[in-house]
Amino acid sequence: MRNQKSEIITLSRRPFGDRDRLITALGKYTGRMSLLAKGAQKPGSRLAGMSEPFVYAKVMIAAPKNISVIASADVLESFSGMKASLEGVDAAYHISRLAERISQPGQPSEGLFLNLLSCLYILESGADPETVTRYFELRLCAWAGCPVNHTRCACGRPLKEAFWSREAGFFTCRACAGSGDGLVFPAALFSYVRALEKCPENRVRFLSFPSEALADLKALFSEHMLYHLELRQPASFLEAPEK
Repeated sequence: MRNQKSEIITLSRRPFGDRDRLITALGKYTGRMSLLAKGAQKPGSRLAGMSEPFVYAKVMIAAPKNISVIASADVLESFSGMKASLEGVDAAYHISRLAERISQPGQPSEGLFLNLLSCLYILESGADPETVTRYFELRLCAWAGCPVNHTRCACGRPLKEAFWSREAGFFTCRACAGSGDGLVFPAALFSYVRALEKCPENRVRFLSFPSEALADLKALFSEHMLYHLELRQPASFLEAPEK
């Protein structure tokens, strides 16, 4: 098989024997990938830096047998500023785990790749990690084909109250809500969803939401991703450190 060039974001890595590392990466056009970085555990290895999590790189990949091997790599961004903050690393870990869980090997994933890459750059710019995490989740749902409705109920009525139905999997009006199980949020939550949805990438670092609003957004997106995508919120990096 001929060598293949690819842009990747490293999502996680683990030791492979005493010298190598096995990397899980998201390819711009190739989806989730398992890549072998030979000698990456050795001091001074040319692949040591790029085989760390949350690195954007251009790689040359060879597939001699049943495993793809990194033949060469050019690091485009290591996000060192983001990695200086535990909160930044925690947010990067969170959004990378979501990207890893929803992506599939060999399936086109340019939209997911660009969403993840842009959010890592936003974290690097010093934006609030919690806000960036919610920004990524909202765009992830839209990319996956299940955007969060916040203007109208499925029946066509405008939404005036923020009732998220666990039975329907979206916000419903009072007439459609019935007595079903769900979550009731302040009506102001719609304005925060709209603010995230309409915010350009280069303005996210200027967003400032109350802590209560961020907590409500987290609860809403958690329910939405679980219902539509069967995705659970990843554990905190601080609670489940990378091995």
